[in-house]
Amino acid sequence: MGWGPKRPGLDEKEGGTRMPVIRVSMWKGRTHEQKAELAKALTEVMVRIGKTSPEATTIIFEEIEKENWASGGVLVSDRA
Repeated sequence: MGWGPKRPGLDEKEGGTRMPVIRVSMWKGRTHEQKAELAKALTEVMVRIGKTSPEATTIIFEEIEKENWASGGVLVSDRA
């Protein structure tokens, strides 16, 4: 089962899976324009270095509230 439209000759070779998938976890608050710029830049780098195609590259943004992110045992929302 693939994600998105079939790519003749490529989906079958990959077992129907769209790869690579890049996951970006970041604090909530980035604008649509910032995420669009990140998606473009990450895709370009993956295509150049990973030798894949833009169509095969998926970017997933996960926005996390600071109250749900801890570092060093302390919630980021509790830091001064």
